[in-house]
Amino acid sequence: MRKLLFLSFLVFAFWPARAQAQIATLVQECNTGATTTSCSLTSLAANHTLVSTQDCLNTCPSFNSSPPTESFGLTWTRSVNVCSGSVVGANIDFQNIWYASTGSHTGNLTVTPSTGTRFSWVREYNAILVEDISACNTSASPPADSGAFVTTVASDLVVTLFYGTGFTSPTNFTLCCADSAAGFFGGDATLGAPGTYHVTGTTSSKWLINVVALKLSAAVGALTPRPWVINMNGGKHRRIPWDDRRRKLEIVKA
Repeated sequence: MRKLLFLSFLVFAFWPARAQAQIATLVQECNTGATTTSCSLTSLAANHTLVSTQDCLNTCPSFNSSPPTESFGLTWTRSVNVCSGSVVGANIDFQNIWYASTGSHTGNLTVTPSTGTRFSWVREYNAILVEDISACNTSASPPADSGAFVTTVASDLVVTLFYGTGFTSPTNFTLCCADSAAGFFGGDATLGAPGTYHVTGTTSSKWLINVVALKLSAAVGALTPRPWVINMNGGKHRRIPWDDRRRKLEIVKA
């Protein structure tokens, strides 16, 4: 009995700590302004995520199929929803959002947006992120509303690109990037429990809004439970697995 109690203590004392909940936050951003030229980020960290929010006007044949380019050769993924709408006159704007993990890469990086992009913001967030859900919406009348989107996990990071007339203030997200003269605004917010959300804003006329909710990649999720094999009784073995659902120890023959 003493041996068993001592072994139980060892298992609890040396079991790896479970991963703590993480919330992704903005590290830095750069933008191309009203041109299709590149923008530069400095001192990028490994295992972070770059998010590029982009807008193209009228003629955009490869806008949604050509990802941003950079010297690291990162793998870019486009969010599922691609938005389009008329904000100024008869012009049609297209918006998309691309994201990529920095992997093991570090250092300075220049990013060139997708072919046809006229406005782009590239943001660095301090976690490995993948898409949970995305949404987009457009209208000729206020207020701006992304429409409902339903998240599947807690603490999603929602990233948005907004283009509209008479935008005055966001109502439930924080602005990080803007060209107010041109009518472009970008922002983000950390969501709460899984559920239904909207991204909204105050406008005076036409608007177009694109959002993607990003969740932590499984690569940085909770530790995978695994058994311990402990030698006892002069060479006989017992496997002591951790049952994460029942939160108790069981002794079974190996």
